[in-house]
Amino acid sequence: MPDETEATETETPTTPELSTIIGPNGELLEGWKEHLVPEDMRHEPVYNKFTDLKGALKQIGIQDKLVGRKGVLVPNEKSTATEWENFYEATGRPPTKDDYKLPVPEDLKEYYDPNWIAKGRELLFGIGANQKHADIVWKFEEERIRASLKAITEAEAAEKQECEDALKQKWGDAYEERLLFANRIIEENAPGELKQQILERYGNDPIFAEYTYNIGQKFAEHPEIANKLKVSGAMSPGEANTKMKELIATPGYSNQTLKYENPAAYNRIVKEVAALAAIVASNADTP
Repeated sequence: MPDETEATETETPTTPELSTIIGPNGELLEGWKEHLVPEDMRHEPVYNKFTDLKGALKQIGIQDKLVGRKGVLVPNEKSTATEWENFYEATGRPPTKDDYKLPVPEDLKEYYDPNWIAKGRELLFGIGANQKHADIVWKFEEERIRASLKAITEAEAAEKQECEDALKQKWGDAYEERLLFANRIIEENAPGELKQQILERYGNDPIFAEYTYNIGQKFAEHPEIANKLKVSGAMSPGEANTKMKELIATPGYSNQTLKYENPAAYNRIVKEVAALAAIVASNADTP
């Protein structure tokens, strides 16, 4: 039979000498956590602060003061800065401000200023926020940015629609034609990349369309420029109808006060309105 004494000595785990994990002055040597701290607790950041037994015992005393029967006791206005710091640590604040995990959504990167992120870390650390608190604040910031961008987009769309409606009312039947004319001005005068940049930025923006159309009309009055722009001299019925309405809206024309104030201008408008009316009538459906 094997010797029972030898078997017992073989099965008993060996305990490391304290001198291998604690130095002569109480300093904690490398590997001390593996021997003194339970495995399921070694990941706790509090153990990273300990460098010697004196510091460890001091921390135990501080936490004992903070933790009561009902949990962690919150410091008050009479508490010291150290007591507040220890309270923050006891409630889960990260060791440093840079330890906060503040991920930036990929689609919002251009709206997050690195300087403000750094200030956010300082603020969270200063108020003793733990990571859960930081997550809530950071999610709120993301929602705030998304809501702001949505509001801006909706406001821009509403403004554009309002301008477009006003321009449609102003141009009437000639709206589509004048819009195409304005776009042609861009296509013929903005080479390559410039054309693409203008279209991406302004597209069918009604204000820009009216501005471009007005400039194009002035250029089109010159035969050489009109030929280059491939602008036909023939006016469409829609354009004629809109132009006729604009002339009729000339102050003093409808009530004929212009006839006495400026007879030449009045007679010119009368002739132009008649000519435009003929163009409009030429397109009328035959009964």
